[in-house]
This record gives sequence, structure tokens and C-alpha cells, in this order.
Amino acid sequence: MSYETTFVQSSTKKRKLLIWLIIVLIIVAVGLTAWFLYQKNFGWSTYSNSKYGYSLRYPSKWALDATYAEKDFVNGVGSELIISNYKNPLAQLESKNPPADLVAVKIAVYKVDASTTLSEFVRSKVIFLLRDDADFVKHKTSLAGLEGEQLVYIQSGEKGGILSVKTVVKKDTNIFVLSLNSFKQDLSGKDKYKLPDALADVHSAILNSFQLK
Repeated sequence: MSYETTFVQSSTKKRKLLIWLIIVLIIVAVGLTAWFLYQKNFGWSTYSNSKYGYSLRYPSKWALDATYAEKDFVNGVGSELIISNYKNPLAQLESKNPPADLVAVKIAVYKVDASTTLSEFVRSKVIFLLRDDADFVKHKTSLAGLEGEQLVYIQSGEKGGILSVKTVVKKDTNIFVLSLNSFKQDLSGKDKYKLPDALADVHSAILNSFQLK
């Protein structure tokens, strides 16, 4: 076999390999594009509030109640947005037999004086309003690039209790409170403040998607 023949065969193999590599990359690119489009258009939806300047993403199958999302401030309380995997979630959470997988996310905006600190707000408007039997922990966190506080507390009921996670940040004279409330049957042990893994992932995704203008 001559040198020229060997060279031609080698070049042909390289071209075929390159063609297959390009085909594989195209398939991967198309697959990733389809997946991202699905997540954007079908897996998750985006809510934007132009009045109070915030946006977030949430599971598309969940129900969104924006009835009071753009209301004016009344006694310091403005926007109230509720997202849940059930309709009328807050009423169901207060019922004697809430669904075991019930989750409700509430976003509220409060107007405060410029001198009011985040810690003062959390102490006077969140912790102060808890029931006497509420068990809670509090720690520092961040949201939308702002330093914040997160309060995790449990309010016991007859057949379990409500696990609530409130993430609070301040921008100018507005306080943003993102609350996740879920029914939890097991309130004992070291994991009593811990969300189930699947719910924790959804909660993190919602928090990470929250943006302020």
C-alpha cells in the first residue's frame, strides 16, 4: 500500500469522525435547547410585579392568586401574592385535616420607615405575632443580592403542624417577606425544621429566582 493511499484513508477516517462528532454535538445542543424551553414554558412560569418591582419563578402546575398582588399600601401592607399546589391553601392550612402535601408560598411587601432595621421588623412583625407555643429558629441569609433573615418555625396542631419558612429582606423603605408554609405530620426529632428534599429543592429554586428591580 502506497503512502498516498494510506494518507487518503487516514484523512477519510478523520473526516468521518469529525462528521459524527458534529452530529453528536448538534443532537446534544438540540436536546438541551428543548429541555430549557420546556423548563421555561412548561415546567416553570414567571411572575413579574411592576408596581413593587419584583419577579420570581414558580412551578407551572401550581395555582397563582394575584388578586391583591398590586394593591396599594394599607396600614403598611402592600402586595400579597399566593402560589400553591392547591386552591385556597391558607384556608386549608387552618383546617383540621389539611392535605399532607399542601404547600403555600406567599410574597408580601411592607412599607416601613427608613430608620427601621430588618431585625426590628422581624422581631416586631414576625416573631411577635407567633403563637406562644410556636417553636422557631432564626439565622442570617441572603435574597436577591441583599442580606436578610430567615425564620423557620412550627405551629403544632391536632394531627401534625404547620412548618413555615419566612425569608425577609429590606430594600429602601420596603420589606419583602417570602413565606413557605407546608403541613408536616412528624414534628419530632432533629429534622423537624427540615423540609422534604423535593420541597426543599422547589423552595430553593423559587428563592434563587426572586429578583428586585
